[in-house]
Amino acid sequence: MKIAALVPVYAKKKRADSIIRNLSIEAAGIQSKGSGLEAETILVIDGASNSDIDSLVEEARILPCVKVIQGRPHLGKAEALNRAIAECDAEELLFLDNDIDLPAGVPFFRLTERILEEHEIAELPKIGKGRSLTARVQSYEFLANVVSEGYLAEHGERCPSVNGAAFAVRREVFDSLGGFRRVLNEDMDFAARAFMAGARFGFDHAMTVPNDVPETVKAWYEQRKRWMISPALWSSAYMPSIIKYSFQHSNFYLESSSIFYPLPPLAAALGALGGWLLSLIPALSGVWRAPLIAAAGLLCYLAVQRYFHRKADYYGAYFEPLTFFLYSFIYLPVWGITALKGSLLVAMGKLPELDWKHDEAEDIRIISEEKKRAQAIRKEIKADIREKEEALPMVKSMEDLGLEIIEGPAKSLRLHLAAQNASLARQHAVNKRRFQQGFAPRGQRHAQQRKGPKA
Repeated sequence: MKIAALVPVYAKKKRADSIIRNLSIEAAGIQSKGSGLEAETILVIDGASNSDIDSLVEEARILPCVKVIQGRPHLGKAEALNRAIAECDAEELLFLDNDIDLPAGVPFFRLTERILEEHEIAELPKIGKGRSLTARVQSYEFLANVVSEGYLAEHGERCPSVNGAAFAVRREVFDSLGGFRRVLNEDMDFAARAFMAGARFGFDHAMTVPNDVPETVKAWYEQRKRWMISPALWSSAYMPSIIKYSFQHSNFYLESSSIFYPLPPLAAALGALGGWLLSLIPALSGVWRAPLIAAAGLLCYLAVQRYFHRKADYYGAYFEPLTFFLYSFIYLPVWGITALKGSLLVAMGKLPELDWKHDEAEDIRIISEEKKRAQAIRKEIKADIREKEEALPMVKSMEDLGLEIIEGPAKSLRLHLAAQNASLARQHAVNKRRFQQGFAPRGQRHAQQRKGPKA
């Protein structure tokens, strides 16, 4: 078994030197033990060199188990990685961006081998790392992502998206899907295609890595110019297929996992709504209404804050109540508006100018193709539901359901309706027997008892 860790670098080395150094130490240790596992690190330099890159390459060339690919034009992250993988013979691939703070002493090659034994694709949990107020507030977004994907890995074992800064995949899966496409969101696009191909998703707490986040509002916005487009492209291309999967398997973990992102303000709003409903009780109205609404909203928010605090402790992430409050009621609305802007740009087919090498025509082509496929999927789901509903009146008991009703995109809904129909059929049979025995149906008999016997 051979594992290759690929570290792409463009213009700035950032943390690439410490990443390749830590991986080299582990790979050399594995090689010395002769355990049958081979490991190497491939440093992929995308584009022209500079003094910063030259110092990185000079160090990399003397490290054991490190290979350097350099001297090619700026191809973009997706194409640069595709070409590097084509030149290696590893059976498992570990992707690490150069802004990852890889902890020393953690056996990432061994952990990759372990998690890919039972899964085809796995993401490394990423926690935000930064010193400024902007960075600390933004770090909770990474924490919400970790909580969401951990929930999916535990309950659904499937995930249609990954953060490409750190993830692993089996080589056979990577090759069968044709590698990365030259699109703006190559990581999310690849994960969605792996999801539709049936790839099992892994998520291991032991592989948690800190990820640098922008330290200033300006740097955050420059990053979000791409990030606001990526989810919109992903949703336009793959959301209908994800919904179809959920109906087919009665598995709605995918949809429910998204609740972790807006959960803090949502919990506060729902709590306040509950307090308002309680204030409608006469004894709690009047002067108690405002305090009751405020207290209910605050208690629900504090419960969510406590939940995130525990998750932060588990993953070793930063947490502080004041910055979490800023994240909940200032950062999330701002990011929501920014994401909405990205969705509108994608809907209009207008992508902003970005310092990110990708094929814009490929982005537009994929959206167009997937929209056509989405229409076909919606028609298929509606036709399947209509067919099952037409079959339901013929059902007389649960034993008559058979596989025809159990199969299909709307399994849970179909079973629920069929059970109701069977219950009505049984009640009809009971009423028929009562008529034959001289009794009125239950509802009529109760009404007669209330009115008294006829004269």
